[in-house]
Amino acid sequence: MVLFTALGSMVSCETEPVDPLLLTDDNGGIDPTPDPGVFTVKIGSTLFVADSTVATLGDGFIVIKGYKGTEGENVTITIPATTTGTYAALMVYDPGATLNFYSNLTPAGLPSGSVTITNINTVARTVSGNFNFTGYYSDPTQNIPPTAFTEGTYTNISYAGGTTPPPTGSGILKADVDGVAFSATNPTAILGRGMLTINGFTTEGRTITITVEEITAGTYTDVRFFYQDSITSEYAYSNIANDTGTLTISSIDAVNRTVSGTFSFTGDYTEVSAGLPSKAITNGIFTNVPFTDMVEDTDIFNATVDTTAITYGGSDLVSLYTDSGDTSFIQLRATNVNHVIELIIDTETPVGSYAFNDAINSTPRAIFTDRTGPEDVSYNITRGSFIVNYNDGNRMKGTFSFEVRNPANPDGEPLHVVEEGVFDVEL
Repeated sequence: MVLFTALGSMVSCETEPVDPLLLTDDNGGIDPTPDPGVFTVKIGSTLFVADSTVATLGDGFIVIKGYKGTEGENVTITIPATTTGTYAALMVYDPGATLNFYSNLTPAGLPSGSVTITNINTVARTVSGNFNFTGYYSDPTQNIPPTAFTEGTYTNISYAGGTTPPPTGSGILKADVDGVAFSATNPTAILGRGMLTINGFTTEGRTITITVEEITAGTYTDVRFFYQDSITSEYAYSNIANDTGTLTISSIDAVNRTVSGTFSFTGDYTEVSAGLPSKAITNGIFTNVPFTDMVEDTDIFNATVDTTAITYGGSDLVSLYTDSGDTSFIQLRATNVNHVIELIIDTETPVGSYAFNDAINSTPRAIFTDRTGPEDVSYNITRGSFIVNYNDGNRMKGTFSFEVRNPANPDGEPLHVVEEGVFDVEL
């Protein structure tokens, strides 16, 4: 979503810009190795050949990086899957010489291009495949045109992690799109941390993505659906604007790690100016779709919200770490049925007391999302306290408290009060 929340689902409840703090260089603390990996891609007409490579596998994701030169130039691919197949993914090219970068997120916030995982060698612990995308410059004010990244290949990239075995079996995901049959090949899902995401791709490149913030059987209407006529399309048909659609999770098989159910929705074209009619996706069914488990966190995050003491943990708490080279950040996202609390913290923050700041590149920063109304509403926190009691570079502990106020009436009564916040997290 933040990079991983955004990527795990590829969607969010609103279309919003990606926080630049979450698109920074991060190799997960693993040193790149020159052998045996080969990583190449054409950037326009120039061939990028990586000097060193690194990959990680786990938590339902594969992250692959190719480095070139001594200035930090790199290409990063983040795939929300751990099995072979073709996927939408987040892809970023960092020239290394400036603070700006190219990403495959279109102006509509959708991922362009695709990544194919052709082989995962669990004995040699390597991953291979190919990719392509259109890269959009991170500073639109410079009017730099999009750049084509083509003929991308990664071969025998050594990976680390992956304590959870990938799911097995071949599921079914079918639907009718305006009466035309849609049948995915090898659909996959990611389940955990309060979220279920199901992805289906056809041999023609059509895609359906379903995301719901639930991990139990039942019928849900607060679901985000996306349909694309082509995996390389810059835009999609979505229910975000019309808020239609129903998802029924009929079963979650914890033994065989598969999920089944039904769905339907109406998708409006996300490029409104194109004037294209909506599409009706009906008779949707997914049966025995294998899911990858998300590894749960052991970090501590507690708070009292509106006088109710809450202990967040397991699937309710997500810790995301990113390293830009000069500055490292950790984002804590605690989820409750009624709200979401997010803290963005500089990992090098020394012991002391600090005020929250709502500037996008500042820290510490807090966001409170109210989920009690018909739509989620997020508030940037401009007052409150954040205290670091311990920080040894590996673990940070502290406390926090703040008030949630209506920006239209900041001196009025607080909408929510968060107090007695406690965190103890690994960096």
